[in-house]
Amino acid sequence: MDYGKIIKRAWHILWHYPALWLFGFFLALAGGSSGGGGGSGGGGSAQFDPSDTQNGFDFLGDTAFGRQAEQLLQQVNHFFDTTAPGTIIAYVIGIVAILFLIGIVFAVLYYVCYTAAVRMVDRYEESGEKVRVRQGFRWGWSRSAFRLWLIDLVVTIPVIVGVLVLFGCAALPILLGIAAGENIAAAGVVAGIILFFLVLFITIILGLIIRVWLQYAHLVTILQQKGVFASLREGWQILRSYWKDTLLVWLITVGLQIAIGIVLIPVIVVILGLAVVISGGLGFLIYSASATLSIPMIVGIVFLFILLMAIPLSFVSGLSEIYFLNVWTLVYRETQVKQILKEVDSSILPQN
Repeated sequence: MDYGKIIKRAWHILWHYPALWLFGFFLALAGGSSGGGGGSGGGGSAQFDPSDTQNGFDFLGDTAFGRQAEQLLQQVNHFFDTTAPGTIIAYVIGIVAILFLIGIVFAVLYYVCYTAAVRMVDRYEESGEKVRVRQGFRWGWSRSAFRLWLIDLVVTIPVIVGVLVLFGCAALPILLGIAAGENIAAAGVVAGIILFFLVLFITIILGLIIRVWLQYAHLVTILQQKGVFASLREGWQILRSYWKDTLLVWLITVGLQIAIGIVLIPVIVVILGLAVVISGGLGFLIYSASATLSIPMIVGIVFLFILLMAIPLSFVSGLSEIYFLNVWTLVYRETQVKQILKEVDSSILPQN
């Protein structure tokens, strides 16, 4: 397998197929948003002390902004004091439901764009044809996209359960040591720590293997239109048969990802600075004109800041997503070529 040719070809496809950039943008946006969403509970029991709030803004001095900030937090405190717990729970449930629906939308978008990008790259390699974004979405909206979700579900749930069981076994010596007595507790803690790092190491290795396995399984179900379990079997067979090539490609991609991350540091700093200047400057102008500080205004400024950060970062990250997707698609195509050559050789040799 010519690794240098694959790396260069993936780069060529990225820069000469702009329609893929949009799908990369959505891949980065949906992939980055799908993992976050938790941690919004537990706020109903919090109580705010107005005196603590006032002390917290002493650094602002006796300024108009400081007084507005104190008044705003007092309003928040008043809301939690006067609102019934059932109403707060209803608000929390509503927010969680909205986030859940957003997560579903992003998941659908991710798998559709993933399927579309793979099929577009494969068609380009096969015939040199570049399709438009609309055709890409038509290809992406297919059973293959749904199968990708099923493949991830079938593999992820048992893996999570297995990891929890392993870490539970690692914590077992500590629990038994504490239950047995103070002298044995120290030995139990040491054994538990050793087992924890051992389980952590095993989990990382298995996680890397499973990730590459799923990569091949995804490509099989998209390009060969196979079912969930057939794709998993075929993906595992490819990984077993070409594990050396896969390992080398993985090491190359890791090195490239590190290099890209280093190169993007100044870009991220610039984007962050612009987002702070634009959103903060706009907020300062609004506050200077109205001399008021309200929750909608703060939410709007925060939303603007997130938007100014998310759009350019998702675009840049999307280019990286498409590039590495190109790499693995080309690797998969190479394995298929090798497999065909092996079958041809095996059919010719007995005749000789």
